[in-house]
Amino acid sequence: MRSSDSAGLASPHLTSQAADVDLESFLNPEIRTILVKGEPGTGKTLLGLELLRRYGRGVYLSSRVSEQGIFDHYPELKTLFRRGRIKVAGPKAASAKFEDVRLADTATMLESIVGVISKSKEPLVIVDSWDTVAKELDKVERMKTEKALVTIADTHRARLVFISEEPASTSTDYAVDAVVTLKDEVHAGRRVRRIEWNKLRGSDIPQKLHLFSLHDAKFNIFHPTKTNLVQRYKPRQFQGIKNSRDLYSTGSKDLDALLGGGMKKGTRMLLELGKYLGSDWHLPLITSISCNFLLNGGCDALIPTSGLIPESVKESRSPYLPKEIVETSVRIGHFGETSSDDPCFFKLDPGSMSKTYETFFKEVERIRVRPGDVSGTRRPCLFGVGVDKLEAIFGDEVLAPYYQRGAAITRQGGDAGILIAKHSTKSTDKLADLVDIYLKLDDIDGALVIYALKPPSRIYHVEYDYSRGYPNVQLTPVA
Repeated sequence: MRSSDSAGLASPHLTSQAADVDLESFLNPEIRTILVKGEPGTGKTLLGLELLRRYGRGVYLSSRVSEQGIFDHYPELKTLFRRGRIKVAGPKAASAKFEDVRLADTATMLESIVGVISKSKEPLVIVDSWDTVAKELDKVERMKTEKALVTIADTHRARLVFISEEPASTSTDYAVDAVVTLKDEVHAGRRVRRIEWNKLRGSDIPQKLHLFSLHDAKFNIFHPTKTNLVQRYKPRQFQGIKNSRDLYSTGSKDLDALLGGGMKKGTRMLLELGKYLGSDWHLPLITSISCNFLLNGGCDALIPTSGLIPESVKESRSPYLPKEIVETSVRIGHFGETSSDDPCFFKLDPGSMSKTYETFFKEVERIRVRPGDVSGTRRPCLFGVGVDKLEAIFGDEVLAPYYQRGAAITRQGGDAGILIAKHSTKSTDKLADLVDIYLKLDDIDGALVIYALKPPSRIYHVEYDYSRGYPNVQLTPVA
């Protein structure tokens, strides 16, 4: 979802699902004064600059960053700067374009703030950082000064943003309309960033913490994930990505990049689902991999995870593929969840893992050769297995030999395999030793993320973009 501000600049990429509070909440009429807190390096300056860019006009008062430094880190502001939308006048030269007050004393800094507010039309003023002023004032003077600035901002319909590195609550917290704290934390040994909503006058805060990223010098808040039902948009055929000589594409450029270009032929991948994921949060990702594999001439055979019926699995692919490809190249094994005579479905034996294994790979061999292909050329197959399903029926003790045999078939045939393990799956550790790639889908503050455990990677936020008529998997580094 993209929008434009009053200066005609596109807003940064946002998640497709809106939350009750986001950066736009800071710009509603009831919010005049904002405090942004956090330790050094947490993204306070970028948040201030993002608010300035969205508002479209205003002033940036810097006590620690130069004008060139700001534009180096946030080049989009140059356009607003050149159009005169950002007028950051110097303390003694009202026509100057940037106010660098790093060497100014407290009195000069305060004079600059008041001067900018009183001389500009409803500006948004960023004071970076307020600590420079506050530390020079005693407790009483600080409270009086903050009260005066809040009153002046309200009188002139200005917006005033204080940036601070003071972690504890101070008089500023009580004086302003909104307070957020930026946090630099660790999840599964990997760096993540979170924004904490401490105060937002006139608005509810239903979710206190949100994941965010500073990737590409943009402040992006990630909201709780929701998958989109096909009934809510007009589905179109999946636009595949061609495989390379040695790699199978996942249908997503971002996911391919995470995997080092795609899945190597003969690769087995373990996809672990976090404990608190929505039941269908992984399906668009699997759909992307499957559709791309099929459009590149392969076939797809799978045993769904628990809770998914064969019809729903077929429907997750059918809207994005030609009917002929689905009917001739997709096979879904089940243990009696359907009585349909659809040729895409085949029944497995819940009483015998050995017979289930044999039936599965016999069905694979049937679809390896395209109907009407007299040459008998065997095509590669994408194997998908819901490990939790097999464990629930056969127990985890008997499965190990079959996983090893399946790994050998995948490698020898130049196929690709995806083993899907839920949080409660008992054989996850054993499977990790048999696969080439080990990914985990997890959630942080309700937002879907992915990261690789084998080989290790950073954390990425996952968004499913449906604007093309199918779920396009987009990843953004949480950095």
